[in-house]
Amino acid sequence: MAKGFDIEEKARITLLQEGRKAFARDGLRKRNIAGLTRAVGIAQGSFYLFFTSKEDLYFEVLEEEEVKIKQSLQNEFLDQPLKKEVFKAFLIR
Repeated sequence: MAKGFDIEEKARITLLQEGRKAFARDGLRKRNIAGLTRAVGIAQGSFYLFFTSKEDLYFEVLEEEEVKIKQSLQNEFLDQPLKKEVFKAFLIR
């Protein structure tokens, strides 16, 4: 039977999810740690148990997005050679 997430794991996952939404909506500069922790429901100091800075959180969000994009590209172009026109059409849609 699979083990559930503990409180710390849930907080970290929720910070990543909230960070992803907040950074997409507001950008890195306009988002602060207080806003992120308020949205997640943890103390501001608790943020530093998981990340050293908001930039650290942002970088981890970017790394996760990179994996998703690579997987999406691989799935999209697996059966065909990657040509400039095909890739451009993929980005535009």
